[in-house]
Order: sequence, then C-alpha cells, then structure tokens
Amino acid sequence: MQRFFLKSESFSGNKIFISNPDIIYQMQRVLRMRNGDKFIALDNSGFEYLCMLEELNKDNAHARITEKRKNTAESEISLSLYQAMPKKMELFELVLQKGTEIGVSAFVPLITEHTERREISKRERLEKILREAAEQSERGKIPSLSEPAAFEKAMEENFDGISIVLHSRGNYPSLTSKLTEIKNAKKCRIFIGPEGGFSEKEIKFAEQKGFNVCSLGPRILRTETAAIAAAGLVLLD
Repeated sequence: MQRFFLKSESFSGNKIFISNPDIIYQMQRVLRMRNGDKFIALDNSGFEYLCMLEELNKDNAHARITEKRKNTAESEISLSLYQAMPKKMELFELVLQKGTEIGVSAFVPLITEHTERREISKRERLEKILREAAEQSERGKIPSLSEPAAFEKAMEENFDGISIVLHSRGNYPSLTSKLTEIKNAKKCRIFIGPEGGFSEKEIKFAEQKGFNVCSLGPRILRTETAAIAAAGLVLLD
C-alpha cells in the first residue's frame, strides 16, 4: 500500500488534506488513484494512519482516516551516523538512502582532516531522498539530517550512548564485539572516515574522549561501504 509522509498541518481530526504538488502528481499521474482507494499517511511521529481517498483533483486531495496504529518498522536502537563528506555528492546520497532503509535515526555530515568537501549542497534533494527511502522501507520516521560538523566539535557533544570511531589501520577490536553493549544501551553513534581515513591525530583525540575505536575487518572499505556495513551490523537482526 502506498505511503506518504505529510506535514502536521495536513491532519485535522479524522481528515487528511494534501496540497503538496509532488504528492498530488504521484497520486494522479503515477498511481492513478481514485476515490475509495486506500493509502497510509505518516506524520513522522512513529504512528501511521490508514486512509481512504474521498476527493482528488489537480490542486489537492482529501481523505478520511479509518485507522491509527503504531508503526512497527523502527529499530529499538537509535543509531546516529557521522559520515565524513565524500568528494562525490552521489556517494553521500547513497549513504543517506541505504542508511535510511537499514534504520539509521540521524545523519551528521562530518568534516575531518582528509575531507575535501566542506558543505552539503541541494539540501532539498537530500531530504527528498530521506523521505522516499523512509516511505519505501515502511518506516514511521524520517531520519534527521544535520548541518556539517567539524570532527573535534562533534566528538565533544554530550551523548549518553555508545560512541564508536571506525578505523581501518591498527589492531583494534571488531565492531561486532560491541554489538551486545550497543543493544543494551539502545543508543549509539558511529563516526565514519573519508576516502583517506581518519588521521592518527584524530584517532588519538577520539581515544582521549573515551570513544571506542573499532574495525570492520582486515579489508579496506570505501567510505560509503563502511557506513552501510556498520549500520547493517548494528541494526539488522
């Protein structure tokens, strides 16, 4: 059944009012929906609403809520992924899409010594990727996307869960050795390095801040591969 994340103002009692032109176009031209068709509306709170379409025209749509229920696709673990900015924006988009499908709760673009990109572009496009991936994977919430943060500043933020930095060099414990601890804490943040990896200075700083430095194994992974693999290990049962 088709799913749509809607703004809070679209909900009024047991009625749904949709004026987003992209959604209206999808309903009319792509899905060819008709009065009486059912769909699921989401308000990004973790609930979902079974709806019946009552009116659809080129400007808006009206529907009636027939059932409200708790979404069951959200993970019990809140994972924040601090992804060092890749040179190619499409690689960051891939991390957002696949990370959302896997169940990541929040994304923070990370600026490190070896990152060449310092800002995110086309934020509206990135948020659309997050929304569509959340709809496709039947999630109840869209992950948040923060503004880029400097490595050391991000590490100094207060956090009451398990903090992990992935490093491809050196003799460090595997991420899998921390899974029980992560599942018990139910809250985790993982820092993923850029194409050139984290510098030794950054790794030492992370250790001083009490971070767990972990490995994904003996092979050197691309930054986007490391992010997707780490999220999968933590969130996929």
